[in-house]
Amino acid sequence: MKSKALKTPCVGRCSTVYGDIVCRGCKRFDHEVVDWNRYSPQQKYMVWRRLETLLEQVIQDKFYIFDVSLLEIALERFHVNYSREQSPYVWLHQLIQIATSAIDDLSDCGVMRSARCQSDSLAILKQQIDQDYYQLSQGHYERYFSGAAARLVFE
Repeated sequence: MKSKALKTPCVGRCSTVYGDIVCRGCKRFDHEVVDWNRYSPQQKYMVWRRLETLLEQVIQDKFYIFDVSLLEIALERFHVNYSREQSPYVWLHQLIQIATSAIDDLSDCGVMRSARCQSDSLAILKQQIDQDYYQLSQGHYERYFSGAAARLVFE
């Protein structure tokens, strides 16, 4: 992840300009979006790790990767850039973002859906992932950055 730590997590759908505390695109907090270019590499890395950890939690709730090598083959087949430093669950998210309509059978990608997600289409799951990831990011903000905790940000 360190190679990516200097890049911005921005995905070009910023909602902080409309007053959201958590960006609906990249899931960073408004102060992180504003101050990103002033952050040290270590601070950027900390933000990236939080984003990846929350995303991994959401993906693991809906999917199980039973064969990482099949997932890597699918990533290559659909020309998805991924970092070996990241979790395969983050890779799966990238695959779903890019190739939702092209994936017929997730088992061909080394992936199974959780029991409660069996009947949902991959397009619906993609939307649910984004919603759950956003809600988890909001919860993280409320727990660690609102109120008294906000004064401790990167001090």
